[in-house]
Amino acid sequence: MSTFSAKDFDTHRYEACRPSYPPQFYDTLISYHEDGEESRREARRGGGGGTPPGCVLDIGCGPGTATFELAHRVPGCTRVVGCDVSRVMVEQAESRLAQVPQERPVVEFRVCSYDQIEQNHEYDLVTAVECAHWFDFNKFQESVAGALTTGGTVAVWGYADQLITGYPDLDELYLDFAYGDDHLGPYWQQPGRSLLRTLLKGCEFRKDLFRDVQEVYSHATDTQGALSITKRCILREYGEYLRTFSAYHSWKADVANKDKTDVCDEFLHAIMQRHPGMELDSEVHLVWNTFYKFARRV
Repeated sequence: MSTFSAKDFDTHRYEACRPSYPPQFYDTLISYHEDGEESRREARRGGGGGTPPGCVLDIGCGPGTATFELAHRVPGCTRVVGCDVSRVMVEQAESRLAQVPQERPVVEFRVCSYDQIEQNHEYDLVTAVECAHWFDFNKFQESVAGALTTGGTVAVWGYADQLITGYPDLDELYLDFAYGDDHLGPYWQQPGRSLLRTLLKGCEFRKDLFRDVQEVYSHATDTQGALSITKRCILREYGEYLRTFSAYHSWKADVANKDKTDVCDEFLHAIMQRHPGMELDSEVHLVWNTFYKFARRV
């Protein structure tokens, strides 16, 4: 996605302000992954790839948000590779890596796209986190199938369009800010954003490449799901999160907006106007719509 590759994209803000993924979700992923271990063992015994075992690939890794968690949480993991088309994102991940003790599993980062990954059936687990909406999903599947060992797991997950709990009247205000023609609407790269808004429901795994498909979609109000993403922050910090949007970066770069009030500041001001008791230091509780898709390579 070209915006995240821009040299002036604020990767520090992105890493600091984007939400993380709850431990119970990783538990769900690992449980699914371990259920396929026997078929992976059989494939290795039969020369079907996946040697050495325990290799994980995180596609579209960004600053390593999920990459480091996978390295820490996946049982038997020996090597984790994070790849991203954005050099500035990979540099941010490598900066973080330099502060981590170099113990097993080995973690490394590369600048490459999803269709440039090795096609040698080396990986037991391939993930794509908050990025698959930018891909040609059919080409992505083919590339992942070539990278996975028989029985290997592919996991795709992400989130979109947070709500502020307790303030249902702000939902419409947010939608106008994010998608209105006079705000961020024209600045989203398409069809990627539209796919993410629908939580990739139209992107299905091919039956000739994958089996045992699991798909779960959760609305922001569903706080019991495995991938329930929430965050408590002050309103000012919420504004910093909004500034991590690719559409905001594009809005900011448009010279036509040079003399306009910052679109995020305008949105926060509109919130405080609607709720006079709310200030920039007021705490808000954010919740996101989420999805995840798991499958195993045939």
